[in-house]
Amino acid sequence: MSKMITTHLIKVFLAFKDTPDQWLTVAQAATRSGINPNTTKSHIRSLVEEKILDKIDEMRPHCYKLSDGASDRVAEIEKLAAIALQGDS
Repeated sequence: MSKMITTHLIKVFLAFKDTPDQWLTVAQAATRSGINPNTTKSHIRSLVEEKILDKIDEMRPHCYKLSDGASDRVAEIEKLAAIALQGDS
């Protein structure tokens, strides 16, 4: 089931897209996206469920990065992100 794409979700996604090969914690993603950590964690959970982000379970705190086989949903998020970024210019 697809969830609605929000501005916060786009900002969290872009935090990972800016450094696609780097593993980030929730705190790092929150800092990069400018979204509070609790909201960031919720959006990260959604992005993991959508198979957009990969998660390392063995590490504490958990770390995440863009999935190499990211779902088709990435194209939809990237399109909305481009529109949002145009509005910020």
